[in-house]
Amino acid sequence: MLRLQNQPAAAQRLILQAAAGIESTGLGTAPQRAAYAQMLCTTSYTAARAGDRTQALAMIEEARRAARSLPERPPRGRLFPLTPAAVDLYAVGV
Repeated sequence: MLRLQNQPAAAQRLILQAAAGIESTGLGTAPQRAAYAQMLCTTSYTAARAGDRTQALAMIEEARRAARSLPERPPRGRLFPLTPAAVDLYAVGV
């Protein structure tokens, strides 16, 4: 919502704070890694839309690392059904 209201810096801060909270769990499960990678994809896209190329590329690369071990087909009902291919699709948008 913050991005849509033309507040990309606030949007990035909020998402990165939430991502740090998830990262602090150790990302020991696929759902945690998927949530973390989804947040990084979102902030990467937000940074790209704001013209922050450095941040956008750094976040999409971190999302790729987090998603690397995710299954190609997430289990049904997963809250964040992110896959490595979906991260690649975000990268195209970024």
